[in-house]
Amino acid sequence: MEFFPMKKVPVIVALIAVGLAGNYFGYPAFINADYLFGSFFSMLVLQVFGFIPGIIAAFIISAGTFFTAYHPYSLLVLVGEVVVVGWLYSRNKGFAFVFMDTLYWLIIGMPVGYLCSRFSLDLDSSLSFIFMFKQAINGICNALMARLLFMFLQVRGRDYMFPLREVIFNFLALFMLIPSFVIFTYESRRDFNQFDRGIRQALLGESRQTVNSLNLWLHEKIIKVNSLAWRKTHYKEVSQDNLDAIRESDFDLSMIGFIDKNAMSTAFSPVVDDLGASTIGLDFSDRQYLVELKRTLQPQLSEVVLSKFGEPDPIVVLAAPVLADGIYDGYVAGIFNIIQIRQILTLAASDDGLDLTLIDKNGLVIVSTHQTLSIMAPFARSAGEQQALADGLVQWTPDLPRLNSLYERWWNTVYFIESEVGNHGEWTLIVEQSVAPYRMELTGMYANQLEIVFVILILTMIFARLISRNILGSFGQLHDISIQLQHDVTSVDQVVWPKSMVSEVDYLIGTVKDIATLLVSKIREVISVNENLETRIAKRTRQLAELNSNLETQVKEEVERRHKQEQFLVQQAKLAAMGEMLGAIAHQWRQPLNTLGLCVQNIKDAYRFGELDQGYLDATVDQSMAQIAQMSKTIDDFRDFFRKDKNITRFDAMAVVGEVLSLFSPQLRVHDIRFVLSCLTHQRSFDRVEDIVLCPEKEMEGSKNEFKHVILNLISNAKDAICERRGVEGKLFSESGYIIFDFSTVEKEIVITVRDNGVGISAQLRDRVFEPYFTTKKPGCGTGIGMYLAKIIIEEHFHGKLTVGESEQGAAFVITVPAGGIETQGKL
Repeated sequence: MEFFPMKKVPVIVALIAVGLAGNYFGYPAFINADYLFGSFFSMLVLQVFGFIPGIIAAFIISAGTFFTAYHPYSLLVLVGEVVVVGWLYSRNKGFAFVFMDTLYWLIIGMPVGYLCSRFSLDLDSSLSFIFMFKQAINGICNALMARLLFMFLQVRGRDYMFPLREVIFNFLALFMLIPSFVIFTYESRRDFNQFDRGIRQALLGESRQTVNSLNLWLHEKIIKVNSLAWRKTHYKEVSQDNLDAIRESDFDLSMIGFIDKNAMSTAFSPVVDDLGASTIGLDFSDRQYLVELKRTLQPQLSEVVLSKFGEPDPIVVLAAPVLADGIYDGYVAGIFNIIQIRQILTLAASDDGLDLTLIDKNGLVIVSTHQTLSIMAPFARSAGEQQALADGLVQWTPDLPRLNSLYERWWNTVYFIESEVGNHGEWTLIVEQSVAPYRMELTGMYANQLEIVFVILILTMIFARLISRNILGSFGQLHDISIQLQHDVTSVDQVVWPKSMVSEVDYLIGTVKDIATLLVSKIREVISVNENLETRIAKRTRQLAELNSNLETQVKEEVERRHKQEQFLVQQAKLAAMGEMLGAIAHQWRQPLNTLGLCVQNIKDAYRFGELDQGYLDATVDQSMAQIAQMSKTIDDFRDFFRKDKNITRFDAMAVVGEVLSLFSPQLRVHDIRFVLSCLTHQRSFDRVEDIVLCPEKEMEGSKNEFKHVILNLISNAKDAICERRGVEGKLFSESGYIIFDFSTVEKEIVITVRDNGVGISAQLRDRVFEPYFTTKKPGCGTGIGMYLAKIIIEEHFHGKLTVGESEQGAAFVITVPAGGIETQGKL
């Protein structure tokens, strides 16, 4: 057994699809949280199609949040909403639908949502409260909008009636919730945008300041190293004392010296390293920065490398080329410790959540405030999504396990900006700002705002319910009074009528009171009138009895009179038909009589001329007997036509029409009227009776003579109409007259269309053709009962129809009878 008609399944599937889209394309509210509209469509399915379809729709729509927002527990909360609200609504439709949904969220939805967020999704208390309040507000608003749409659809279709209390409640809730909801959304998004903009601006400012500090520090070092390279280029020799003096003058400079064009160290300060080994004669040809140094002949910052002096610690080198006649001849190498760089980065990273990392062109860490990043470690981010923002900022959101919510993903978001350091951008400074340190501040602010909106929501529901109850309380009392008056309307004097603060309601109460009072007075008048009514009724009853006794006699007399009138009409029709037949017989006998006369005359002439012998006499007798047989057959046809036998037989409709035409063909030829019988089923036409081919599909059942009577009327009327047209035109036709019979079979019915080219029937007279005693012929030329009886025969005896058809010229009549005949036996 189906829960609901299958024809409604496409509509339900469409609503589920739109509900899934409503969850996927939510309206962004705050902190990467969207208002979802899926429950709107599941609540709509619940109201329109019932409990089971509503649960199915809620399950499918809410299951989509598992794949979009990673909320598996929304399935429990949102399906539970449809189950609980649908169960309450099916048992007590007097409760407001939205009020029941609000009770669900207060008692079940919010506690379950908080527990799922706090302990299953492992969110902190602030985020759990935000999740709880946001879902509750979202769910109640969706239920309200779904209920209003359902009410609008039902009112348009007039299929369902709603309590006025619920209507007022819903609209009060709507007009109070929407403004607060819009204001909250606007304020939340504005606060969030200001907060987000503040983070970005602070990050940009810190990045610019740190890059400036690093470039200023490098600029000072480049000046010292470049000045030493200039001296080496122009004076060729630089003493060890000069090298020592330059190194000792800069705390950040741990070593400085010369490396020749073959990449061998030739002079260094100090001359020995920390392990006591000489710093002269070391090979530096493996350094990557040499390629760019030789190409540009400009000072270069090296990538982070391992030192060849003393312990193999990570170092950075500032190299300035030494030229000989404009050609590379070695370089000055200044090896700096990174203490000052670390101090610059550490000072900038004093803010919460701000981290700075300096990497070389190979992506290796030079200095970083990240506790997890060590020097020379490759800088790489874990899997996540990057989104480019304005001013070179990038938002990076990590990929978290599927069960983590969108809130959790946003709280792990990091904003960062990358800036080049050095004259040639050899180093890159990455400044990162995590959102997590601002979590408590922002979530606390949103939690407070949501609490305010939720309190407004609950107060709105309570206020709307109280207002609707107060306004409509008088209607309830008025309803109870109406029930009381239904049982005893005379108790109107004891009724305590309510008062209302609404003038229209108070006016309605007064009107009902006046109507009830007036009704009581009218009832009392009726009672007084009824006291005399019984006497009057008794008198009228006696009078009716007398009338009834006379009425039976009058009815019998009228029935007998109408029967006699109908018999008279039938006799008139038969006499008229007999006249037509006699005329046909006269035409049929004229030729045989002429032939007999000629035979007698020929016998006399043959005797006179001596030609009368036995052969001639036999031939003349045979010819005369043939003419007498033809005349006898005409008498038989005439007798059969008017025989009173009405046995039902199966006969071919086209053959019977041919039989009638065989009697009338001489008359038709005299008036230059031809006839054609067309079988539209087999596309055959006959203009001679003897050529007619029987067709099983044209067989019908009924009284053959009565059917002949109908055809006779149609042929006679067609002949008269054609002759009348000739008289109207005052001359003969240029074309012959015609009567056409079209036979066809349509949906187990035989359709016979009779057309002629006579004067036709005007549109004003078509509705009167079948009325008794109505005729379009001249006075004395028609009785007006032929078509009336023909219609009665076709409709009552053959269970068919006789109608006036459409014809471009002349008249057309359509006979429609069951193919094979009516399902009766015996006689009509």
